[in-house]
Amino acid sequence: VYEDFEEMLATETLDAVFVATPDHLHEKPVLRALEAGCHVFCEKPLAMTSRAARRMHEAARLARRSLAVDYNRRFGFAYEKTMKLLLA
Repeated sequence: VYEDFEEMLATETLDAVFVATPDHLHEKPVLRALEAGCHVFCEKPLAMTSRAARRMHEAARLARRSLAVDYNRRFGFAYEKTMKLLLA
């Protein structure tokens, strides 16, 4: 367990990271993880501004790493109804 992502990136050899910080704090860990050579899966929204999103996208392109955004719909009405029907 790490309380600081910089320590984690310096200590571990990672292939990928999942960024689940509060929305306004996504950019720094995403950029650092890409810089460290990790693929990144980030909670939505990716960024608070289009400029920040473009910085992250460009960093992923330059690092030749994947940057993906989680768009989780498990609590949407249709998804909940489907799960209830499947589990009934």
